[in-house]
Amino acid sequence: MKNTKFIIEKQHAALVDCIRFLDSHGHSDTECRETVDRILNSRSFDKLEEESDKEIKQAEAAFKISRDIGFDDE
Repeated sequence: MKNTKFIIEKQHAALVDCIRFLDSHGHSDTECRETVDRILNSRSFDKLEEESDKEIKQAEAAFKISRDIGFDDE
């Protein structure tokens, strides 16, 4: 899960960089800019992000339990 969280953080950072690039190059009123902004800031994605965080935490807990009882692949 650490790698999954890392990828998500990097994807978010890349979208923020994309917004900054588009704005600095005069593309703040484009469809692409609106799409990226909607993904980063839309309230409709807040619930999805919250549910995703819960799923990751549940998966981490399940992995820890399986590892603690000896069901790891190592």
